[in-house]
Amino acid sequence: MSELMEREIDYCESQRPKPGHGAFQRFAAPYGHVDPLRSGRKDLDFYPYHDKLPDALQLAHKLGYRLYFGGGKFGVPDLRSKHYRTGYIMAYDPCDQNGRIALSHEYATAYSIFHEIAHALTLDRLNAIYGEGRRLGALGRHRTLREATRALHWEVLAIEEQRILSANCDIRISEDAYQRERNTVLSEATMRAVTGRFTEPNTEGFFPHSRELSLKDILEPVAREAHALGLRGWNELLNKEDVLKRA
Repeated sequence: MSELMEREIDYCESQRPKPGHGAFQRFAAPYGHVDPLRSGRKDLDFYPYHDKLPDALQLAHKLGYRLYFGGGKFGVPDLRSKHYRTGYIMAYDPCDQNGRIALSHEYATAYSIFHEIAHALTLDRLNAIYGEGRRLGALGRHRTLREATRALHWEVLAIEEQRILSANCDIRISEDAYQRERNTVLSEATMRAVTGRFTEPNTEGFFPHSRELSLKDILEPVAREAHALGLRGWNELLNKEDVLKRA
């Protein structure tokens, strides 16, 4: 197992959603608007996955992936031996998710399967651009600019692949719904790329627009945050003194 995978295991509990993070409104601004008075809304389920768990499981089986659960009551996931390269995809405990995809346990699980398979299928394409890198962690502290940019670009690729996978299972959404879905995922993914923390757009009162942002516009905020942190290189981390100053 690679050193990268070992480091990823140490950080895996940060994958659990942490709603109410104050940075979300700033990072979500390009993708829509936030109304804190409308938190807890339940209408960001753009894919019609409500009765599609059997289809998702059948797709995973067809492509050679086995599903397992992690987080919540399932505890720390076994990333040492169960990951994309060994034929596993992981879904977070649907009972532990209080955000946009947890309208039902079945919906949350179906969504996770499609999305994680999309990540698995785009990994080689991503690594051809950026090389290996951490999927989790805060910019400058745990991840370099290259790794944080890589993580956000991976979401872009996975969003596109998820739509293809869904259509192949006769699960389709309109262009307007797809762009709102894309902006919802990227709003949270942008904050996570910089801060290393999860939140749920649903609990933040997020309203996505349907405009398509270019890849340049999606990745630029990460570069801007790296500059603000004083990171000068593509593969640089903050030193311990700088981390303590910013704590």
